[in-house]
Amino acid sequence: MPYSLLRHIVFCLASATLTPSPTLAQTSVDPRLRIETAATNLSTGFANLISAACFVDADTLLIARRSDGVIRRLDLSAGAVAQPGAVVHDLDILAPTPTDSQSEYGVQSITLHPQFASNGWVYIRYSKRLASTPAGQDTPQSQTSEFSSPMENVTERYIWNPTGNAGAGSLTFDATIRVARTQTRYHHGGPSVFAPDGTLITLHGDQRLTNDIAFNGGTQSFFPDVSVITRLNDDGSIPSDNPFVISGAPAFAHAWYAYGFRNPFGVAIDPLSGRLWVTDNGEASFDEINRVPAGANGGANDFAGPSADPRQSPPASIAGLNMLAGASYIEPQFSFLQTCGVTGIAFLAGTSLGPAFERDVLIGNYNSGLLWRMRVNADRTALVFQNATLESTRVDSRQPFSRNPVGTPAEENLLATGVGGAFTGTLSILTSPGPAALPHVLCANGRLYRITRACWSDVANTDGQPGADGAIDNGDFALFFVAFFAAEGSPERRFADIASTDGDPGPDGAADNGDFSLFFQQFFGGC
Repeated sequence: MPYSLLRHIVFCLASATLTPSPTLAQTSVDPRLRIETAATNLSTGFANLISAACFVDADTLLIARRSDGVIRRLDLSAGAVAQPGAVVHDLDILAPTPTDSQSEYGVQSITLHPQFASNGWVYIRYSKRLASTPAGQDTPQSQTSEFSSPMENVTERYIWNPTGNAGAGSLTFDATIRVARTQTRYHHGGPSVFAPDGTLITLHGDQRLTNDIAFNGGTQSFFPDVSVITRLNDDGSIPSDNPFVISGAPAFAHAWYAYGFRNPFGVAIDPLSGRLWVTDNGEASFDEINRVPAGANGGANDFAGPSADPRQSPPASIAGLNMLAGASYIEPQFSFLQTCGVTGIAFLAGTSLGPAFERDVLIGNYNSGLLWRMRVNADRTALVFQNATLESTRVDSRQPFSRNPVGTPAEENLLATGVGGAFTGTLSILTSPGPAALPHVLCANGRLYRITRACWSDVANTDGQPGADGAIDNGDFALFFVAFFAAEGSPERRFADIASTDGDPGPDGAADNGDFSLFFQQFFGGC
């Protein structure tokens, strides 16, 4: 594109009189995006974290606080000061007390069936005391119990009625999908997702049962769903094509899709490839981002992080892993040398952020307010990095992790700061349904953040100089254009993206005024 055309566009835009929005505490480092608060006051301390949430429509979520077993309706249409809404169900739950700060049991996931619009099926996984009330019974809060051992992690299916319970919505128990007994309060995992083939994928933490076979310890305990990823049909039956439904694999492993994961918190299906991705937390180092094929062994608890990394102590040994028939070891796609509490993961393909972000994946962490955006290669099999150090090591080596990575290789991955805070960061990343699909980041500071395209007024807050921040000037627009077009090494950021919008006039493939007009309509039209 001729420089004269760019200069003309910048001049015309900078001369416009616009009212800037106030600077947000949470800040996207990419001027094409803005981050806004969608809801507040959702969590009030560690025991009351919103441990499970899902959208049932574009403005409505079902949410559960870990400790009370209450499923609530949250309406976002009221604006950013939305409060947790009416109770739609009480689970008979074993849950942490406010002083039980290291426990990770309670409500673990709320997941919608792929045909939710027609069948209303909602899958809930939670911790339940043994020999308690009948499955799915709506119980008063006086029956919520503190930890006792052993207990059960159950997955139950409910039917959602949006007009039930005087309009608040209701959940009616339908079926028990999975029951797994356990004896500890730690590392229960829990998030679930439906795969494109309609099977239910669920993460199970190690529960600190370090001798279990799934934990590469070599012995089988009484608690089989430990350190594994299970795959079930939507009625709880075992798919015949699971990787360990084969000769030579033990019967208790038939429900497993993969194993050897220590404390997994995030799970997502890449909508462009159908592949499974999982985040996993290391003990003291090497939190991981993994692409997980069927039959994978993630390496826990023998080691975490890249097996060949010289900082492994003691040195990692793939040969020492317990390899079931049909299993294969996988290297992580990326690791954080210092544990950061890596949590939510979500793909941006199909969201309303636009084609420039179609190849990207969002990653959150609990220990800081930093949010990460990483890129996936063309065949969707691996993460790719422009920085040679990141590409070769696949490790964010910063210590401490919470430090802003500006000036380090990890700066390439930084999308936003101030999304939550120190040890009140990301719990999960959700995508709203429908044509206006947008990523939402649920944080331990009690807020739900929404990521959208930037508005005209956001450009005024980029502080591009000259001119005071809060006023749109040439420096701000220049910074915006540099961010969008200057990184020619990145396939998402090229002049050709504009030239291909076919905005007319002018032939497609040539950047012209029509293309730029369409570009700005797309990026700023709703503001």
